[in-house]
This record gives sequence, structure tokens and C-alpha cells, in this order.
Amino acid sequence: VLQFQDVLDTSASLYALPEGLDFDEGQALVDLLNPARMAMVVSKDNVKRLLLPAEMPEAHAAIFAPNGDLVADEPGFWMVCSDGAGSLPPLQDMAAVCETGAGRLILTWGGFSFALLVMLVVFISNWRSSIYLSVVKEATQPSGPARPGPRKEAQHVLTAAIEHTIPDRGVKVSAGGLGKVLDQMLKEHPKGTLSLVHPKFGDVDYGDLEKYKELQVVVDGKPQTVVVYTLSSAFNGVQRNWYLLSHEFFQERSKRAPYPSPMTTLRTLRYFSLWNQTVAALLQDLQPDVYHCMDYHAALAPLYVPKECRVPVILVLHNADYMGIVETDFINNRFWQTVPALRRLGVVFNLQKSAIRKYATFEGRFNMLKAGVAYVKEVQAGHGVCAVSANYGVELKRERALFNGLPCIMALDNATDPAEDQGEAGIDALKKQRFEAKAALQAHCGLDQNLDAKILIFIGRWVKQKGVDHIAMITPSLLRSHPEVQIVLAGPPDDACGLYAEELLAPLGPRFPGRLFVCTEFFALPAELRRGAHLCFAPSCSEPFGYVDVEFGLLGVPSVGCAIGGLGKMPGVYFRQQNADSSRMLLDAFLCSVDYALDMPDADYWEMAHAATKATFPFDTWRENLTEAYSQAITHFKPGKTEEFTLWHTSPAADKIRSEISHRTKSRFRRMSAASRMAQQMQVLDIKDDTEFLTQTVTERRVHDIMRDVMAQDMQRGKSKVKDAETLQRNICLAQQRMTERNHVTQWLMKPFARTKYLRIHAVIALCYIISPCGDTTLKAIAESEDSSVSLTDDVWHEIFYGGVAVGSLLWLGLSRAVPPNLLMASSQLATVLFSVLVPSLSHGF
Repeated sequence: VLQFQDVLDTSASLYALPEGLDFDEGQALVDLLNPARMAMVVSKDNVKRLLLPAEMPEAHAAIFAPNGDLVADEPGFWMVCSDGAGSLPPLQDMAAVCETGAGRLILTWGGFSFALLVMLVVFISNWRSSIYLSVVKEATQPSGPARPGPRKEAQHVLTAAIEHTIPDRGVKVSAGGLGKVLDQMLKEHPKGTLSLVHPKFGDVDYGDLEKYKELQVVVDGKPQTVVVYTLSSAFNGVQRNWYLLSHEFFQERSKRAPYPSPMTTLRTLRYFSLWNQTVAALLQDLQPDVYHCMDYHAALAPLYVPKECRVPVILVLHNADYMGIVETDFINNRFWQTVPALRRLGVVFNLQKSAIRKYATFEGRFNMLKAGVAYVKEVQAGHGVCAVSANYGVELKRERALFNGLPCIMALDNATDPAEDQGEAGIDALKKQRFEAKAALQAHCGLDQNLDAKILIFIGRWVKQKGVDHIAMITPSLLRSHPEVQIVLAGPPDDACGLYAEELLAPLGPRFPGRLFVCTEFFALPAELRRGAHLCFAPSCSEPFGYVDVEFGLLGVPSVGCAIGGLGKMPGVYFRQQNADSSRMLLDAFLCSVDYALDMPDADYWEMAHAATKATFPFDTWRENLTEAYSQAITHFKPGKTEEFTLWHTSPAADKIRSEISHRTKSRFRRMSAASRMAQQMQVLDIKDDTEFLTQTVTERRVHDIMRDVMAQDMQRGKSKVKDAETLQRNICLAQQRMTERNHVTQWLMKPFARTKYLRIHAVIALCYIISPCGDTTLKAIAESEDSSVSLTDDVWHEIFYGGVAVGSLLWLGLSRAVPPNLLMASSQLATVLFSVLVPSLSHGF
């Protein structure tokens, strides 16, 4: 060691040589670590010194040795001492150092083993998941708007809904909570003019109507005439104007099935195209202050309105699970080309391809609700999206990517009339009412007359969203484990889960006579009889507001179910969803919450029932929130400079339709073959012949038949365990995909892996995710050990790495807008595997 310095010295330096080194003057020495750097022995005042080079670029370490005693160390770029250079002095005793290193190694392995043991203990102690129950003892009252001060009021509001009510004519078309909201609007809407647009159903008697006008629209390249009828009435300071639309598409619907389905059929797409274009025409004609859009059904309407006639919009989400999605086909670009399905949808909806791509495409699929959200973002900076409960709005903002970018989702909690006495009569009066109503309910439903019985009740639509299949699956267990329990289940099955629940409940009647009542039709139960229930089932997997728990709660019947969305506002026992994708966990949690509620002490139960009768959901609060939503939409409204999106205002000629659906056009630089021209002509004929162009889903009736056959086969085999409806539906969809798939590789990947419930594609993806980090580690190790003539610092390597990541991210983003996601993911994983396998096998000089 010649010298230590705190500050780097870039000038030439002379260092005295240590004693015992006998070098001649002029002896050249070479730096072992950097052979390009040399030093020389010089003599001054009879003292031999070492002259080091000047102007070193940075601090460095150097080991100098005589030039003649060195050889290159292949394949490295440094040098080492040759065999004839003499012997080096002996090393110091390393025993103590080795013992210290061994001790440190023992500590390392000991710490690692201890951490692993702790992880195993935690895993074993928590191998059974916990169920979290929430016992709600008081009702939660909705809050009003937080922003004080004056607001911009809307004097004229237009709303459009397929469900509708006309009190003056005795018309009632309702399929759920939306119909109740419309009833609420007709009675409690802020003062002004309320225009309501509804389709005219064929099986409903509307009485004598006044003809308003005829509207001409273009649906799927064909002209359509819609006759608009009107009637008016005034109530509570609100001028109510109804506009009823008459057309073949609307007349064929019935009040028991108001919504067309499925979305993949051409008839349904044409229905919604006609509906949205007609609503847009009335928006342009009536020019309201605000358009009150309910859910996805008429969310496309603002796109048809010219920019000079646009109006502010509030989008009220009564059930965001239904978005008007075509789930079977991707319509995003494929290899930078517009897919035929997108071109065809543009013709059906009479919209330009750019409009559908921008406003009605979400995650690669056609989505009608996206149009409403995108419109509000564009012209109102995201202000004007509302949910029918505060908790539901928070849940949507947190869990649904469609609503990312919105400043907030405003709470517009539904309102209802309070209980008759609002709990003033006390618990004793409530018990007396329960005693009388229970006997009447048992007689009405044919149950055993047992005044000590606890009646569990569910009345509503039998659909997956309401969790009716879970009710059906736990019914036998409840009736066996609780002899005092009687169950009343009533409502029309509206989907495959409801039909499956009907099949599950059918054989239980003879097994539990006098204890189970099942009615699979519309069942009107008077409020006085509903008081006789002990608990109300509410195991919904998604619930925007929840009218049922409010209706039963105001009668003194607590709820038992899932704390999700709008549920949990009324007194009752609710379970938390730990894993929404696991039907078993949901069933266990639901059964646990019912057991807990049935075993509650009587004093606690009656306090909870009495608190439910005190709940209030004021109309004044709902009206203030609605006025605030209108004010926010009007305040932030800016029409923008977007061009018109409508394709045709009059019936287009055949050549225009052909031009719109063709993927290419003939020009001087691009020729078209006779076969290509013929294919375009055939596409035009397909439009005339009403040929389906989307992949069709399995019908509800076929799903029901398959489920029934599976149940029959399980009974024949003696299987006691019943599969849940969601698992059966998933298996049916997978089987349908395998039947329709033509690619042999895809068919192989869709088969089970090693006779398990997992598919081969799952195993392939798992292996790729395992290989990817291993490959990265291997490549980094090779890069560190590779011979290189360029010496780079760690900072430079990090800059190169993250620069490559940035470039790769931009490349991935560009490719994802055109390349199908399955091909892009497969290509990336294949490239990772190939690099991790091939690069280590390359020669060092490659």
C-alpha cells in the first residue's frame, strides 16, 4: 500500500517504493486490473520511486507487477502472474476466519429455518377460513348533499325506461326495483316538467291516446317508422308527459318479459338500436334541461343527438351488473384491421365505427353502458353518474374498471314510506302483531299451525343475483337442523339459476310436509301476512339498493344475508364475502349467518326487530340528492366539438351499405378479386336475410334442461352432494366452447389436466409464470459473468434496464391495441421461455 488519500489527485504522482523491492531504474510495471495502465521505476536523490500515470478519470484500485512476469487470463480481460514469477509470501492463518464464516452460515440457515417454521405454523393454524358476521342493530338513514348553497334547477327533465307506470290508466309494467323507482319519480320528483318515454307493449291496454308524431330512423340499413303517442297529467306540482312508442319490435314484448334477450341475437340488437334512436329523436325534439338516463338501456341515445342539440345527462345505476354486453365476441381491432363484427354493429346501430370503438367498446367487447359513462366524462368532466345507494356507489368505484376516472359516483338512495307507527307502539305490540300474522301466514301458505315456529321467507325474482340457488341448497339442512323452522319461498324463475333452484326444491315438499311452501309464480302477499315472518332471506351476490329488506324491516322482520352493496342498512345479521368466486365459502357463510340469527336471544332479536320499524328513507332527502345531481350535470356541461356519429338519416342505398361493411375498397393501387367483391355482396344479402353474425350463447331453456339431466344422473349414481348452479353453468359454457372450437391446439388446452378440475391451459400459464423469473435470473447471471470489453457502472446498467422496460411497455401497449390478447400473451411467454433456454447455450463469443 503506497498511500491513502481523501481527495482524488489527477496529477502524476511519485511514490517511494517499499523496502525490499529491488527494481532497476526504468523497470516497467503493468496494472493487473487494467493492462492499458502502466507505471515506471525512476531514481531521484538515490531513492527509487514509482511514477504513476496522470489524469485518472475516477477513483480506482490498481495492482502493479513487472511487465515480464505477467500473462493474460483468458477469457478475462485482466492479467495474472506467470508461473515463473516466483513464489508469493505465505497467507496468514485463515482458521479463525473460516470458523467465523461457518458460524455466520449456521446463523443464516437457522434464521431461514425459523422463518419457514413460523410460516408453516401460521398456515396450519389458519387452514380453515373464518366467517365474519355483522350484526346490525340500527338502521342507516341516507344523507343529503354535502354541498351547500344555491343550485341550478332543471325545469324540464326527460327520462326513458322500458319499465313504466301510468297511474291514470292503471298501467304497470315492472320487473324489479326500477319499476318502483319510476313510481317514486311520478309522485315525488322535483317540481317542473317530467317527460317519460316508454315502449308500447302489445298485451297492455293503454286506453285512448293522442298521436304526437311519427319518427323515421334507420336500423340495420332499413328505414323504420315509429309512431309516438302522448298523454299528460299533473300531480304534486309536476307536469307529467308520457310519450309511448309504437312499433313491431315493441309490440311483440309482454309485461311479464319486458326486456329482450339475449344480446347476441340480431333481433335484440335491432330492438335497442330502434329504442335508442327514438329516444334521441325525442331528446332533439323536446330539448329538456337534463336527460335522466336509467342504466344501459338508453345510454346510446346521446350519441345520435347533433352537437348543437346536446343536453346534460345524469346516469343512474340501478343495477350495473347489467351493461348491455355482447360477451361472446371481441370487436376490437385484430392485427390493425377492423373486425367484421364491429362493422356489422355499426350498421345495426346506425353509428360510425369510430363511435362504437370509442364509446361502446370496453375490454374488447360491445358495451352499451360504456357509452353513457364515456359521454358524461367527455361533456361533463365525469360529474353526473349516480348509484341508488351510497355503499353501492363506493363499491362500483372501487371494483369496476368501467368507472375509473370518475371524480365520484353520487349517492341517490331510494326513498320509501315509513312504518305506520314508526315503532312507537313498542315491542309488546310488535309481538302481538307477529302472533296474529304468523297464524294467518301459515294458513295462507298451507303450513302447520305452530305458534312457536320461526318462518323464514323470500319473495322476489328467482335469479342468480338474488342468491336464490344458495337458498335452495341450504333449505334441506335448515329444515333438518332446526325443527322449529318453516320456510316460504315464492317468485318467478327468471334465469337458469332460478330454474335450477326450482328443480332443487321440487322433491323437498313431500320430505318436509307442512314446513315448506314453494310457489314459482308471481305471488302477491299482503303486508299484514308478511309480519308473520321471523327472518327475511337476502343472500344476494350483488344488490344495488335492496327494497325487500326495507319492506320487511318496516314490518318488524329483520334480514339475514350478505353485506354487499345496498344491503346492511336495515337491522339483521349479515355475512361478509371473503371469496366471491367460491360458492362453497358463500354457502358456509350464509348458513352460519342463518344459524346465528336463529339462535339469538329473544331480547336481542326483538330489539333488532323493533329498531327496524323505526327506519326512515325520506323522500325529501332523495329529492335533494336528485336536485344536486341535476345541478352538477348542468354546471359542468360543455357540449364539446365532437362530430356527429350517425351514419345515415335516410334509408341508404345498397352500395353505401356494402361500402360500410367491406374491409377494403378498390382503388388504383389496390385491386379486388372477383371472389372478394362477391363476398361483400353476400354480406349485404345477409343483412337482408336477417342472418345472425355473432356467436350465440346457450339458451336459458337449454341450460335448464342440462342442469335437470345432471341432477337426474347424480341421483341415479347415489350422489348426495349437490353442485351449485354457478359451477354447472361454468361447465356448460366450457363444454359449448369446446364443441364450437375448431383449432386443435385450443381444443387440447381446454381439456382437464391430469384428471383434475384444472385445465391444461392453466398448467401452461402456471409453468410460464414459474419459468419467467427463473429465466430472468439466468440471464442476469450470464450478463454478470460474460466477458466484455466495455466496463459499465451499476448506474448505467440500471438506466439501460429501465429504459428497455419503458420501451417494452410502449411496444406492449401498441401491440395490445391490435393483436388479440391471447396471442400476445402466448407470444410473450414463449419468447421468455426461448430466451431463458437458448441464451445459456450460446457460445461466449456469440
